[in-house]
Amino acid sequence: MSSILTITRQRRHRRDQIRSSAQQRSQRTVLGFGFVVSAAVVTLVLTAALAYASLTRGLPPLEQLTLLLNPQDGQLLQPTRLYDRTGQHLIGTLSPTDSDRTYISYAQFPQTLVDATLTVTQPDFWTSPGYAIKGWQDPQAHPTLAQRLVYDLLLWDQPPSTLRSIHERMLAAQVMAQAAENAGAPHGLISCIQQISLPGTHELMTHSLTAIILATGGTPMVRAAHSTGKPAYGVGPGNVPVYVDRSADIAKAARYIVASKAFDYSTICATEQAVIADAPIARKLEDLMKAQGAYFVNPEQAELLRKMLFFPDGSINPASVGKSPFVLAGMAGSRPLFAHNSSMPSIVTIGAPPTRTSTVRSSATSPACPVIATAR
Repeated sequence: MSSILTITRQRRHRRDQIRSSAQQRSQRTVLGFGFVVSAAVVTLVLTAALAYASLTRGLPPLEQLTLLLNPQDGQLLQPTRLYDRTGQHLIGTLSPTDSDRTYISYAQFPQTLVDATLTVTQPDFWTSPGYAIKGWQDPQAHPTLAQRLVYDLLLWDQPPSTLRSIHERMLAAQVMAQAAENAGAPHGLISCIQQISLPGTHELMTHSLTAIILATGGTPMVRAAHSTGKPAYGVGPGNVPVYVDRSADIAKAARYIVASKAFDYSTICATEQAVIADAPIARKLEDLMKAQGAYFVNPEQAELLRKMLFFPDGSINPASVGKSPFVLAGMAGSRPLFAHNSSMPSIVTIGAPPTRTSTVRSSATSPACPVIATAR
């Protein structure tokens, strides 16, 4: 009997030893894996820090722009470089002493010149973050005005290289952030996701530091925002109609409609999309809207605008979003309609005869640009 107990104890002891040995091996494996992961993280952090230090070495300080953009101390000392239409080949350089220079402020530029410049140089100016991640491999490409600015004033003497291209984008991002702060925005208020994806948007909305969400877009986006468990304002596509009755303050209505539609080139979902006027005051409202800067197109021009604004399936042309009337007219092939105007119109209106209200339906579907449908 004692021999059986002895054998049992030995077997139990052996099992305990085997179990203990396995646990020790498991612990060593976990510790080894943790050490490897920790070493990898530290290596990545150090590598990233060294890479960032390498990228920022020799980066001109943004404060230089303040001096260079001061006519008394900066640009008067800079030569004027003339390029061909491609912007790639230098034609000549004019010394500041070659001729007298007159500097004017941005506020003195005609709006038509501003719109034309943006159309030619950067059509997506109003929706761009100010710098383009794509194309960094090409040091000769300067796709945004901010990038062109920092290249012309800060990086022009550096040889073409990938590093210069990266510096250009880093400085352009700083320029845009500084411009926002100069206009009163808190530091770091504006940030953009460059690699847009649904998982990325979800992570942003559910992040512990996200306190409130303003979701603009379609129904799925609004539903996703309200499903995060955080306070959320959901704003989907809007087709806001405005009815102006004969009893209304017609002048005030015209002023408010045009101002609302022109603001931010009508990218706000709550912007008016159609104006329906009471017949007795329709002509007066039209004249008052014209006085505020509205331009009423003829049927031929209206058809050109409709074909440009909407695809055959009824969806909106995204290239038209947030564009000025000048740009929209050019996209529609009807730019001559502005030729006789002394100033650029604030909005473009697509009118319809009293008996054909249905013809404005396709133009009243929230195109998110300064085009509004009218009917009576």
